[in-house]
Amino acid sequence: MIFKRRNYPLTDDLLVHFPIKYNNSLQVPIQVEVHPHDVLIRCYANYSPELLEPYSLYEFKTIHKFSIVRSSIPDDVLSTKPEGYSYADAIEEGIKRYWEGSYEMPWYSFYRSNEIPVKIEFIRITDPQAVYAPTQHFARFYFAPKHSSSSYVKSSPKRRFWGILRNFTLESVDLNWSCSHPGSMYLKRYTSLEYFQRVVAHEFGHMLGIGDAYGASYRLFYQASGTSSFMMCHGHMVHPQEIEMVLTAHYTNSLQCFPVKLSLRSIIQTFRRNLL
Repeated sequence: MIFKRRNYPLTDDLLVHFPIKYNNSLQVPIQVEVHPHDVLIRCYANYSPELLEPYSLYEFKTIHKFSIVRSSIPDDVLSTKPEGYSYADAIEEGIKRYWEGSYEMPWYSFYRSNEIPVKIEFIRITDPQAVYAPTQHFARFYFAPKHSSSSYVKSSPKRRFWGILRNFTLESVDLNWSCSHPGSMYLKRYTSLEYFQRVVAHEFGHMLGIGDAYGASYRLFYQASGTSSFMMCHGHMVHPQEIEMVLTAHYTNSLQCFPVKLSLRSIIQTFRRNLL
């Protein structure tokens, strides 16, 4: 589904526009809980063993066409973290840092404020809170293969390719998103903790049900108009429209994509950048 901003009638109750209900919440790894005056995003997370290890920075060097990973000195941000700070901790901290906050919606008004507070909650598979429902499905997080050139979110092999028949977008080839199948996150190692967390926050947007906004090949190299500072474009900050897209995705159970159009100018500019 292509996302289109709607002109909702003014309301002071979020449930009027987004009464999100799941047929079986135990099958939904990332749940959006809408209250009359705020939103809670609850993520049931299952981290690979590597992501539970203490966080350390790396620098990549190519020697004779082979990638060599060598430890480097932690940056200033990492040096302020407590002992035992893990990749899983960095992931959760980064997602909360960028996605939590108050977002101004023109169709919402409560005590003369049109800001909607959004909170993020993580429940790991090893947490006591997860014991009460052993059948709960969990979102999975891994390190990307060493040969990978980027971080990404993908559906399981059996769900790939046919997703285009559900959403009619090329983005659905690898990510056949639904509330019960948000995909798994695969993360590269980066030389900066801050950049690592920005990438995590961007990829988490995919798990929430939003497509990319930048000019990727599966978007015909077209960057959605007015999205240069959006999280789903260049990972700068989360905008109210992106929160609205998350709510719409979970309400309709379909991936929300930014508009795409065939632009010869965008294609030429992209090829020029790649050739330089």
